Amino acid sequence: MKIRGFRIELGEIEAVLNQHPSLRETKVITREDIPGNERLIAYIIPTYDQNYPLEISHKIRKYLKQQLPDYMIPAAFVVLESFPLTANGKIDYYNLPVPDFRNLESEGNLQPADSLELQLIKIWENILGIQPIGLSNNFFDLGGHSLLAVTLFAQINKIFGKNIPLTHLFQCPTIRQLANVLRQEGCSTLWSSLVPIQTKGSKPPFFYIHTASGGLIHSLNLLSKLDADQPVYSLQAQGLDGRSSPHTCIEDMASHYIQEIQSIQLHGPYLLGGWCAGGMIAYEMAQQLHAQGESVELLTIFDAYPLQMIPTDNTVLNPCCSIKTVSRTYSSIMDMIKRNRSYFGHLTFKQQIIAIWEKINRRIQDMIKDNLYQFYVKRNLPLPHALRNLAVRDAIVHAYRSYCPQVHPGKIIFFRAVDHMEEYARHMEKWEELATASVEIHDISGNHDSIMSEPHVSVLAQKLKDCLNR
Repeated sequence: MKIRGFRIELGEIEAVLNQHPSLRETKVITREDIPGNERLIAYIIPTYDQNYPLEISHKIRKYLKQQLPDYMIPAAFVVLESFPLTANGKIDYYNLPVPDFRNLESEGNLQPADSLELQLIKIWENILGIQPIGLSNNFFDLGGHSLLAVTLFAQINKIFGKNIPLTHLFQCPTIRQLANVLRQEGCSTLWSSLVPIQTKGSKPPFFYIHTASGGLIHSLNLLSKLDADQPVYSLQAQGLDGRSSPHTCIEDMASHYIQEIQSIQLHGPYLLGGWCAGGMIAYEMAQQLHAQGESVELLTIFDAYPLQMIPTDNTVLNPCCSIKTVSRTYSSIMDMIKRNRSYFGHLTFKQQIIAIWEKINRRIQDMIKDNLYQFYVKRNLPLPHALRNLAVRDAIVHAYRSYCPQVHPGKIIFFRAVDHMEEYARHMEKWEELATASVEIHDISGNHDSIMSEPHVSVLAQKLKDCLNR
């Protein structure tokens, strides 16, 4: 089958489901109950009488997330006592029940308390294409992902006039929780550089550092695929709340983040990682922890290079959101399309056109915001709330460019984007000089940007899980 441009083998999903000890029989099909919205639906028969179908659905969804990429996770799980059969004993597909998304609601779910919760429900239903949605449904369990999260928060900003950090969705993934955030003026009580992604598990926690944007939303695809028994915490940049000033050097960021992670884990061995600028911050954290006499058992760097070693082009730092000038818009867009060719390759021609247009549109919007930001900065005017994130980005970019890494006494595990392999081959030699122990290199198909998107991110997540398990 092909859904949203991804080729999907239904039998592969069934094979993984049938390995779960709680399931006796499964069947995965596609349905298009809403015209134009084709979904994967899993019909499952438990091995025992199941009085709480919602609980087993959540349990199986969580299990599949550890085994399969997001695009292969069914939108709904329908628990049956038996499959309807035709006269000759085969499954009667026409009589399989239509998924009732109301079953996604947890027990005791209440009605909307006010117009705010009611508006949020309508926004979620429109973005996710699911109706109805309960107040306690988890955004990510409903099929939400990073791009939809961006759309969600853009709608919240447009309707409520509040530009809250995207990272709040990690901490508050339900409508009721998000409504409570919006009721708090400025959401100050929730703000922290340390963001819990997965708090449960018996393994040592993995600490992941933000990119040049200061946020974590672009890394959600990777972090959500780690084992259910793996605690994960992320660090977001100071200043995203619009109240505190952003750090302007890597050393200060690393020192601040060490204080944050030591509130969770007082002593090592530590597990650290980061993508792009986050990789360099994680590197400096490892340096400072070593100076404190602490051990860093795992230092993972995802396609990051000190800018003193590579051309100072913003597209290397963060191809998601950088444009230098209006005059370079066309060439920048064409370069972006070439860089993302491997990302678009799995899509149909129509979907490629739509995806390219959406990227062009986002690039133009980023360009306009960037020029507005420069206008305010040059005239020393107070920044509007919508532009404060750019101040954080600029502070991180400045810190990244100024950072001069020192020799690290430990080992580095480096995940390298294959599309950049030739371009940065000589810089890997520099990494080997910096890491006196060794550099373990894992090649990931895609470019600097697309390694965090399907289908490449599933390969990256599996390699990271192998490293963490070691």
